[in-house]
Amino acid sequence: MGRIGLNVVIAAAFVLAVYILFIYMPGVFGFFTVFRRKKCIRLTEESMKGTYYEPFAERILAARRRIDELPGGIIAVKSGDGLLLSGRYVDCGSDKTVLFAHGFRADPVDQLAVAGSLLYDQGYNLLFVCQRAHGDSEGRYTTLGILEQYDIIEWVRELEKRGCQRILLYGMSMGCAAISYALDKLGNSRVGAAILDCGFDSPYQQMREDCRKWHVPRAVLNPAMVLTARIVLGINMKDSVQQSLQESVIPALFLHGTADESVPVSCGRENYACYGGSKDALFVEGAAHTVSLLAGGAEAEEKVMDFIRKNM
Repeated sequence: MGRIGLNVVIAAAFVLAVYILFIYMPGVFGFFTVFRRKKCIRLTEESMKGTYYEPFAERILAARRRIDELPGGIIAVKSGDGLLLSGRYVDCGSDKTVLFAHGFRADPVDQLAVAGSLLYDQGYNLLFVCQRAHGDSEGRYTTLGILEQYDIIEWVRELEKRGCQRILLYGMSMGCAAISYALDKLGNSRVGAAILDCGFDSPYQQMREDCRKWHVPRAVLNPAMVLTARIVLGINMKDSVQQSLQESVIPALFLHGTADESVPVSCGRENYACYGGSKDALFVEGAAHTVSLLAGGAEAEEKVMDFIRKNM
């Protein structure tokens, strides 16, 4: 091998080493950091101090205490890929149930306790599902809504088996994405309406936003990460909820805060704009991530209740 050939080999090896160390490995590390099993974070008085939850802490904790005292218990379903999924069911003796789907790392009840308390008073049974790879549900990996959509369908079937005649879906953040992906497949079910709160477009788009927020180089979102997700989980991180939203016929109410720094309000507006079924929206001025109903006060609550009265 001549000197020129040797130099080419050395240069190629150097480029490959740089790619592996600074592009490929961060992608793989990013995948396992994001998608591996998560511990649900409880909302306590201490944990809410100094956060955008703090103004609503008393109400959140009171709603949680109330739900813990209501009659019901733990129910479970098996996912299509064999995972045992857990949910907290509150039975008020109704034939109507609201299925709540929580966000990334969130406690299933804490995050949606206020909405649950309000809807219990409207005569709804409550089902707080624990998403795969969170809390008491099995699974090594979350998929940020892509496989969770099929879990939502299994939960709907379980409620139908229990005699539920009308089902309201209420998803927040990642839970909103899971429901959004599933909506086009639920047209013949007993799902009467869906409330889609601060949902993103796709895991890939959301992680780009997270990189921007946390000042992480977007190199972690390189093809290596996308490829790892496809190999390990069999998913395409770039799959958008919008195809399902365009094809859904289920009435939907979109909620989003204009000051959401986790999932930009532009995502909510775009998802609302593309929705194919009957729809309404409330974009709450100044509300942060996941607190639109709380920050919107009486106006937001009336918007939600009016939507439910019309469609359920």
